Amino acid sequence: MTGETRIKFTRFARDKIKFIKRKSLQKYRQKAGRFADENFILNLVRGAGKFDTKK
Repeated sequence: MTGETRIKFTRFARDKIKFIKRKSLQKYRQKAGRFADENFILNLVRGAGKFDTKK
């Protein structure tokens, strides 16, 4: 890959990641509630937030 092609690919990949992150945040924000903290939602997306349901 030439330098210019690599830069274009990197920009494309970065934009794709941002798009996926935005969609994931949107999905989990709907589940977690309107005022959920962004870090909390990112942890849910990563699978770090496993919660015990107390009944």
